[in-house]
Amino acid sequence: MLKPYTQLEEGVLDALLDEYLTCDDGGDNLSISQRKEKLMKLLKAGEVFVIYPPDDSPPCLIPKQQVPAEELSKYRQLLRDLESDVDESQADEPHIAACNPSEDADPDSDPDFDLELELAPHLLESQLEVLKASIRFPFDLGRTLMTSGVKALMDTGKVALEDLQGLLHRHSTGDFGDLCIESRWANLEAVGTEHQVNSRYLLAGTRLFVQTELGHTQTMVMLESER
Repeated sequence: MLKPYTQLEEGVLDALLDEYLTCDDGGDNLSISQRKEKLMKLLKAGEVFVIYPPDDSPPCLIPKQQVPAEELSKYRQLLRDLESDVDESQADEPHIAACNPSEDADPDSDPDFDLELELAPHLLESQLEVLKASIRFPFDLGRTLMTSGVKALMDTGKVALEDLQGLLHRHSTGDFGDLCIESRWANLEAVGTEHQVNSRYLLAGTRLFVQTELGHTQTMVMLESER
């Protein structure tokens, strides 16, 4: 089974990197440290994974192209389970889940108060990055279009074509703008299944939405009022 590299102890991960590099010299003139840095980038990008063989042999690294599709599916389910565990842990800590802490609460009396408040969002963001690393970007946008409202912005010089192309690039590479973490997570899952993907950006003081339709045959840039 695949396991997020972020769950490995630093020493274990470092040993896996060394073992992988020993078996694959890379065919280049890079130093060991440079090759290790390059391999870490591939791990973060989801091009290499940590896998635990079914015969209980030690874990190893494996290129994405050698990972069976069913294992990738199980890996994504594992990430969802990890997120669920984080949600449950938040439910067990009332002062973490509360949006408006009681007036009786005294943050100054508990040195860990601020740290705990920040911990849950940090874990969610971490798991989101792990899921994102397992997906190949950029994804196909299909035919790209704009609404009449967006065209009017271009005609009046408020936005340029290059600006809109920049938003499309951000959208296709998994930068979904200022959406909440739940929406970003749903987007990442939708990329692999070709379901609808939405992004939201602020450009030249105007809120713009980018929407890739079901099937990923068409992507539209639109104003908030045109949704």
